[in-house]
Amino acid sequence: SLQARSAERSGAQVEVTGAELVTWDHGVLWRERALFLGETTALPLFVRNLLVSLAHLGALGTLHASSVVVPCNAYFNPPWERHVMSTTGTVNEGRQVDDEYYISGVRKICPVLNGAVIKNPPEAAINKHPVIVMLSHVYPLKDVICAIQAANLLLNDPDYPISTFKLDIFGSTDKDRDYVARCRTLIDASGLASQVQLKGLGAPAAVLGSGDVFLNTSASEGLPLALIEASSAHVPVVATDVGASREVVLDPSGQWMGVVVPPRDPKAVADGILALLLGVDPNLPADKRSNMVQVELEAIFDQSVTSMKKTPDELFLQRFEETRGFREMLGNRAAAHAARYFNFEAYTLHHEEVIWNAHLVATEGAGLDADDDVD
Repeated sequence: SLQARSAERSGAQVEVTGAELVTWDHGVLWRERALFLGETTALPLFVRNLLVSLAHLGALGTLHASSVVVPCNAYFNPPWERHVMSTTGTVNEGRQVDDEYYISGVRKICPVLNGAVIKNPPEAAINKHPVIVMLSHVYPLKDVICAIQAANLLLNDPDYPISTFKLDIFGSTDKDRDYVARCRTLIDASGLASQVQLKGLGAPAAVLGSGDVFLNTSASEGLPLALIEASSAHVPVVATDVGASREVVLDPSGQWMGVVVPPRDPKAVADGILALLLGVDPNLPADKRSNMVQVELEAIFDQSVTSMKKTPDELFLQRFEETRGFREMLGNRAAAHAARYFNFEAYTLHHEEVIWNAHLVATEGAGLDADDDVD
């Protein structure tokens, strides 16, 4: 049977190495390498194609040699894993696939949702001016430049009535020094040095409470731990719709607890941030939500012209204060969602179950008893 042949191949791994191979797949590494190589101009096209093919071959061999393949989510990663394990490079989900090698590999996929709950969330700060917090290492895949461009729109575009706004970016600045230099240059060229800061590493429990909104602008993700941490700290989220990010922001009833926006779209990111700062319902379709943001902004400008007593920025800050309860409500719902579906106790328990499952599959293939000594 297919299951027996799959176990036989996994068993061969045990005989050769004395151990099972369990693949923990968080970001679909082959996909992210292909994404990077597709965009870089530092290498000739032939070399990039060759490296993508080699990366695919390595991923294919690793997945099929594994006793169990463990994606960090059930929404985004498994289709890519099935794609990698297809010997033709394509998978038609609507028809029977007769490739035994592919089918035996797909049967090994066993998702385990990420879990990272902050047990003692920090006290929420009462900021007089909006503070947006990011937990992102500064390198291209996290697209921190998109966040800086969104902040530039909010602070320098005359269509936005904001003059005081902070974006604090916590994360390593050592992963790609050239990219960090580009970020710093953009910050300085945009006149944002006092409002957008690369603050280096920061512990989630220590920094999340300082923000009114949490922002993630990644170009690619699996299931971001930072989103779970932010939700656990009762901070509403604006995130790019990549990987399984929406699993953290959307509850099973179909209600949004934050905003997802297209990747690499600074205008959409800026409008998403404003939606939460101005109290716009995140359950509105994206186009209607964007329209409501514009309605709120126009009302602020109109009121400023009519009253002639307050500047647009003062009226914006007044609205920001009035909608504090709205953000608290979203944050509380997000925290309850994270505690139920992404709690660390369930995460560790499911990982233990997967390891035992890998042991049983591999020892069956090697012709051993389950209680025989296998690392």
